Amino acid sequence: MACLVAGIIACSEEVRSWQPAEFSENYEGILYDYREVVRNNLESGDLGHEGLTHRTVMTAWDNTARRGPKADIAHGTTPELCGEWLEGILEQEMEDSPSSESLIFINAWNEGAEGAVLEPDQHFGRGFLKATRDAIAKTQHRYDSEDEE
Repeated sequence: MACLVAGIIACSEEVRSWQPAEFSENYEGILYDYREVVRNNLESGDLGHEGLTHRTVMTAWDNTARRGPKADIAHGTTPELCGEWLEGILEQEMEDSPSSESLIFINAWNEGAEGAVLEPDQHFGRGFLKATRDAIAKTQHRYDSEDEE
């Protein structure tokens, strides 16, 4: 199974062996561990790119509705992990390139067909919005405090 998307996705053995019930043996997609995606992305930092790079956080991913048994699925997504990822990227951006050109994207803000939504939903409520707010506030507070010293 290919386990590489944009150089950041890793599949643990535990997640590789998990199969969505509706697909069983017919599942041919990529199933990856969201926690591993977050960890690998934060450890890789700038991903080795020269010059200006804009980083991205995804809230979730599951394109089963579009691709059926060939779907790519991020398993284990939570607002808390998404918030940790965003906070980590904000920290890295502030340390490495605190320019006004630095941008961070949140992928598929409200891409309901892929399960990647930032807006409130029935499962997580306002969790992703709160995690986004908290990550920005924590990072901003740390850097505002350092400016005062």
